[in-house]
Amino acid sequence: MINLKFADINVLISPINSQLNIGVPELYNPFCSNDPPDVILTLDQINLPTFRPAELIFQSGGSWELYKQAGKWIIPVSGPPNRPPWIIAVLDEDFMKGELLLNKDEPRPLPIYPLSYPLDELLMVNILSRKEGVELHAFAVVQENQERGLIFTGMSGAGKSTLTRLWQKRPGATILSDDRVILRRMAGGYNIYGTPWHGDAVGVSNRSASIDHIFILKQALHNGITQLNPAVAAAKLMARCFPTFWDTEGMSATLQIITELCQTVPCYEFEFLPDQSAIDFILNQSNLS
Repeated sequence: MINLKFADINVLISPINSQLNIGVPELYNPFCSNDPPDVILTLDQINLPTFRPAELIFQSGGSWELYKQAGKWIIPVSGPPNRPPWIIAVLDEDFMKGELLLNKDEPRPLPIYPLSYPLDELLMVNILSRKEGVELHAFAVVQENQERGLIFTGMSGAGKSTLTRLWQKRPGATILSDDRVILRRMAGGYNIYGTPWHGDAVGVSNRSASIDHIFILKQALHNGITQLNPAVAAAKLMARCFPTFWDTEGMSATLQIITELCQTVPCYEFEFLPDQSAIDFILNQSNLS
């Protein structure tokens, strides 16, 4: 049995066969939980029949596709090119219950983590769109003795890993994630959560914090910040989040969350030098040093 907590949402994976050798990657250990589950997934290993596509909803162009059939979401995930799915997820309409079907004919390294990429993120992205949350391509940090987090968001190559490594050298800094974080609207405001979905700098934490500032990264020849108006900030954040392109209601909910977030939390464009001066600059500007 596996019980994981992402952004205060507990996901329980319960195998039908107790002999199945399952586990979680080491970086997921801080996210293991004993709390009651919100999401319940059964797990079985069977001889999967030839997969007959239902209604194709979304084609990722990679290892997974999304189908709809009889009110269920169906996500087959492949391994090497031109191989059958190694697992198929069959999920209820709200993604809060379902089954994971391992293909006996497609062996995996042991122990098996049944929600290996991209399933855990896909599951959470869909649930978050129904629970006032969103996954963001960003890293986030919390300073010692602070309950408020700083978010630095950018596309691949924007400098997230570089800044993460610089923050890691600073005493008292906790990196929530160096690549992907979760935002949720909670009672009284917005929270940022760490995730195990890391980038090159491999910084992860299961901590959470309220959000203090959001910085959109731009490498430059100097350090500087420019406050963005909420509409511009929302457009930039939408381009750096992971919305449910296949679900109109989910997309609308994500847009609303991002729009309202940017009206509440100060957002800036952060031009920075890739050295320690960037960290000192931000701490001075945000009065967190």
